[in-house]
Amino acid sequence: MAFRSLFKKGRSNGIKILSLGVGLAMGLILISKVIFEFTYDDFFPDKERIYRVMSNYTMGDGSEGEYWNLSGGVAPGMKREIPEVEIATRYTSFGDMVFKTPDKNKYKGRFIFADTCFLMFYPYLFWQVM
Repeated sequence: MAFRSLFKKGRSNGIKILSLGVGLAMGLILISKVIFEFTYDDFFPDKERIYRVMSNYTMGDGSEGEYWNLSGGVAPGMKREIPEVEIATRYTSFGDMVFKTPDKNKYKGRFIFADTCFLMFYPYLFWQVM
């Protein structure tokens, strides 16, 4: 009886079911996004001791923003001047590049220019490289 009454004229139950399905799907997507944001750095040991320094800027028209790339002297300066800083590293990402191997395979990758403390800071990457 309930199934027959779902599609009776003038009740627009199809729209209600569709909107309920879309709402549930969006809710699941938002929940998974929040869970990802809180757990994406769980593989770092002592993750609560890691900080990222960013710079804030204000444009001439009054708009504000954040920029994650700092000048090269900030990391060594922080390590030298602040005794609580144990390791400071910096890197500059150099865009997406296409690499070709001698056997004509193509790989898309990204160059990263980093200082000597980079692999000490990321132990997971250190063991992958060694």
